[in-house]
Amino acid sequence: MKIKPIYWITIFGLIGLDAITKTVTETLIGYGHSVTLIQDFFWLTVLHNTGAAWSLLSGQRWIFLGIALIALS
Repeated sequence: MKIKPIYWITIFGLIGLDAITKTVTETLIGYGHSVTLIQDFFWLTVLHNTGAAWSLLSGQRWIFLGIALIALS
C-alpha cells in the first residue's frame, strides 16, 4: 500500500510544529514556570515527563526499551 504524499507532508509538518512549539514554550516560559492563558481556567506549565502517561513508571526507561523491542519483533 502506497501512502499519498499529502499524508507524509501532514505527518512531518505536525512533528515539526510539535518540536517548534515545545522549543518556543520552553525558551519563553522556562522549566517549572507557569503562564495563565485564561484566568482561573487554563494555564501552561513547562514540565518534563520521564515516564509514560501521568509519569507512570517514571525513571524506568529499561521497561520501555524492552516493550519497544518486543513490539518490533
